[in-house]
Amino acid sequence: MMRSTLSLLISLSFSLLLLHGTTATPTPSPSPILRPKTDLIKETCKTSAKADSNIAYKFCVTSLQVVPKSHTTNLQGLGLITTMLIKNNLTHTHSRIRNLLKKPKFSKDMRSCLKVCLECYDEAIYTIKEVNSAIMGKRYNDANNGATTVMTLATTCEDVFSEVEMKSLFTKNNDDVFQLVEMDFQIINMLR
Repeated sequence: MMRSTLSLLISLSFSLLLLHGTTATPTPSPSPILRPKTDLIKETCKTSAKADSNIAYKFCVTSLQVVPKSHTTNLQGLGLITTMLIKNNLTHTHSRIRNLLKKPKFSKDMRSCLKVCLECYDEAIYTIKEVNSAIMGKRYNDANNGATTVMTLATTCEDVFSEVEMKSLFTKNNDDVFQLVEMDFQIINMLR
């Protein structure tokens, strides 16, 4: 008796599965929103690098592709992602400067440069948040102006070292910010 009940349950379960499979609506193909946007990344970077010689195509593609959301977003999303990358870079550099200022081994000139850079990066972090809000609100002129300010602040940090004839400790960071901001400029221009 138990064996026939078990067989009946298995048969019913199998029948239900088959029935469900034949009456269920077909699984829709992925919507364009969910499809990978690798081509959008490459096309955006190609257009950006062509329009601005300060943008390296490989840097652009690599920077965007490491962010998972970049594969499923639109152009505005790429602008927001680029802004997030800038903010991450600024925050990392700001933290690095704060840690360096805790060390007593630096000369008076070096400490002065570090303090200027700390102020620049403080302001740049605040400003990049404003750029993000401007892109989200489709206020592209405001976004462009904010990005210009961020670039100027990173350049000021770099320049302060040369004014006292010292080698900058942040050339790579400042160059990355510069290039990311250039990418943001290009994306903002495409969004207009």
